[in-house]
Amino acid sequence: MARILVIDDDPDILEALEIVLREHFGHEVSTAQGGEPGLEQAKASPPDLIILDVLMPGMDGWTVLKRLRSDPDLALVPVVYLSAVDSDTARARGFQLGADDHLGKPFSVEGIGACIDRVLARRAALQRTIEKHASASGVTSKEPAFEGDLGQIGVASLLLLLEAEDKTGILDLTAADGAGAGQVFFIEGQIVQAQLKGRPPIKGAEAIFTALGWTRGGAFRFNPELVYLEDAIGQTTTQLLLEGARRIDESIV
Repeated sequence: MARILVIDDDPDILEALEIVLREHFGHEVSTAQGGEPGLEQAKASPPDLIILDVLMPGMDGWTVLKRLRSDPDLALVPVVYLSAVDSDTARARGFQLGADDHLGKPFSVEGIGACIDRVLARRAALQRTIEKHASASGVTSKEPAFEGDLGQIGVASLLLLLEAEDKTGILDLTAADGAGAGQVFFIEGQIVQAQLKGRPPIKGAEAIFTALGWTRGGAFRFNPELVYLEDAIGQTTTQLLLEGARRIDESIV
């Protein structure tokens, strides 16, 4: 059983999802009518999973998603976005902003169940990976703190996780489709430098913004080791993610 928060401006949708999730699948469900109350509720009591409508008046789902992914306490909460707009552009935007999966409207009971099971299974696998390598978190260890699949955790959430745990070391990233590879350097949770391979290579904050667009999975490996580099970024992880989200919005408009 999971604790699921449903955020939607339509009371009928909220009621339908609450009934399906509770009675058919046995989950503990809370609801919020609108983006702002939904975000406040998530902050007050972080759930195991959030189902988030995209098209809402006031604070829309995209804004809620950006706020969630820029909050260290909520960055790793899986988000399934709910939308009647089923297009490649909408899907790309959702995954670039850190969504874990998508449910279309109208939805089916079977589709909801399969989606939730899929997302929760990926996050459970990620948690096992983190716990497995927890003993290797010291900078003197020869083993990586952890490694895994970017399909389990997006680049944005991964950066926030390393910041929250005050990690020092080098994060290796590889895009699934061979679109890129690179490294992000951390000192006590702060991103100090980043670079992506290429001719010419992409460096600094631009490397982070590019990596945020890797939405088709890939691999990551964090190696805890001492880093002797000056801070060439000059921004917090949250600032980088908000600027990356702004650029995504501009590219879609």
